[in-house]
Amino acid sequence: MKKYFLAGASLALLLFGCKKDGEGEGNETNTTVTTTVEEDKANLTAAMDEIVTCLGTMKNGAMMNSMVAFTGLSDGEALKEEFIEAIFAKMGDAIGEVEVPDDSKFYFDSYTGTWAYNSTDSTWNRSNTPSDKIVVQFPSDDAQTSNNVEATLSGYVDEKYVFDLEDVWLPKAFSLSVTKDGTKIGGIDLDGLALEQSNDVVIPTLVSGSVFLAPFTFSIDGERVTSTEFEASIGLDDGTGCEYSMSSKLKLKHDDYENIMDEDFVSIEGSVGHNSMMVKYFVDIAKIMEYESANDEMTVDVVNDNIDFDVLMNNTEIGNLILKENSAEELEVHMVYKDGTSENTSVYYEPFIEDVEALFSDLTGPWDEEEVQ
Repeated sequence: MKKYFLAGASLALLLFGCKKDGEGEGNETNTTVTTTVEEDKANLTAAMDEIVTCLGTMKNGAMMNSMVAFTGLSDGEALKEEFIEAIFAKMGDAIGEVEVPDDSKFYFDSYTGTWAYNSTDSTWNRSNTPSDKIVVQFPSDDAQTSNNVEATLSGYVDEKYVFDLEDVWLPKAFSLSVTKDGTKIGGIDLDGLALEQSNDVVIPTLVSGSVFLAPFTFSIDGERVTSTEFEASIGLDDGTGCEYSMSSKLKLKHDDYENIMDEDFVSIEGSVGHNSMMVKYFVDIAKIMEYESANDEMTVDVVNDNIDFDVLMNNTEIGNLILKENSAEELEVHMVYKDGTSENTSVYYEPFIEDVEALFSDLTGPWDEEEVQ
């Protein structure tokens, strides 16, 4: 099962990619370049290699190194469980001493101040400053004798909703920053979250935020454009050359959200940009649902007729992705090139999976259960 998931993930990563130094964004490039199919194949293979390089950048980044040092992650096991338990075992006791109403709301103001770990007896001390932030200090690994990691939560704002006659408070804005030895290695910024509730149905109308895992920043923005159209964009950037962007638009038949059924989804479309490469996709959900309700089985032809994944390089289409059924009646994703020839995309994602496993196996252990003896 893991390999099938990774196959799909790697295919998606093929489309996202990483940016080479000196190259521009995929959706900003207007130059038309004529290539042969063999050159297109080489470009796709190069994109997979770039992804592995970018994953290496992530693995060797400050956040990943800090997490490995903190947990002792090796060969799929966290070797420092006793250290982690010693730090957080009594944190619950310290938090429990704060008197707050017994409900689901997070009473931010009641927890402000600085919470510092005391390694001599594994307890937590609290000071009342700062009065507008929650600061948590602890050591970065078992070799540290001081609290050199600091997590700071600030700007917390929430809003009340009602589900099954119960009050539920959800955050609408906050900022979380994690530093190690004074250098920021992680963080989450929720700049805005707006939800519209109708009875027990909650519809997001606006979301904007980012996650920083040094050296990468993930960003997301989304909004309800009309009562039946929603748009979203996602970005990833390390600031030195690993970058991708994705956008999508979802259309509904109506805005009676409480009574939305499968057949009320009209379509989803968008694009994925990677330097000079772009993938434009369109899924006619309405027609697929219409066929499914009238027939016992969904056929490959119906899927291919109503789902388009066009692959472009330098604004020129080089091919598209389709589903094919092999002799064993197993589904495969094939790339149909601009000259009409096609091949299984496994020629791209299988070597990619092997490269990624080799990159992370010292932390995760073998991926294939057959390799574990």
